[in-house]
Amino acid sequence: MKKFTLFLTLISFLFVASCSDKEDEELITPKSSVEIKGKVEKGPFVKGSEVKLYELDNSLKQTGVNYTTRIISNEGDFDFGELEVSSSYVLLTADGYYFNEVRGELSEGQLSLDALVDVSKQQDINVNILTHLKKERILTLIKEGKSFKDANRQAQQELLTCFALQEYADKDASTYSITAGTDEAAALIVISSIVLEDRSDAEVTEYLMRLSEEFKNTGTFSDEVKAEIREKSMQLSFESIEDHIIE
Repeated sequence: MKKFTLFLTLISFLFVASCSDKEDEELITPKSSVEIKGKVEKGPFVKGSEVKLYELDNSLKQTGVNYTTRIISNEGDFDFGELEVSSSYVLLTADGYYFNEVRGELSEGQLSLDALVDVSKQQDINVNILTHLKKERILTLIKEGKSFKDANRQAQQELLTCFALQEYADKDASTYSITAGTDEAAALIVISSIVLEDRSDAEVTEYLMRLSEEFKNTGTFSDEVKAEIREKSMQLSFESIEDHIIE
């Protein structure tokens, strides 16, 4: 009887140890090598602006691992080189002065823009107004149970719909660049210019915060904001904006 009891105790111990090992294995994610580069554009952030990369876990919380680089050209280019990451998800945050495509001059104040991305799918990443505005909406949808892929797709569709540009929602906003000469580039220029029109640098920051707060919970903007967007779009001189960007 004692031998049988000892046998059951041993089996129980091995089972618990096995489960514990399995749980530990599930928590450990092997590191992967990635080469992350891209552009930061409001208009383009100026050379020397800081770009930070924060590694996120599967719950999109920061792991404590982060890297810093700087813009290396006045077209907004950055390049982290080869990095070792233990997660598919990262948050990019850029802070700096930028080229104001509406006025055709550098900003007097700094701006901060974010992008939340899956680097297992994409490593050429552009940070812009659209990636910034949809970040908090993605986090809200994930809290509601959606996968990152589905949350990102939904947030992108909803955001472009707010600007009546939903036909350009198929490509991810982190691939958009105002200098690419594509339809998506034109859409980004329109939205970026609407945000800038008749606003100081401080007002731009405040306005982006307002848009983000409204959008994150509902996936849309208030009627007042939509009316503002329509009004600002009517005031834009796209010929001069085009000239400024080309110049």
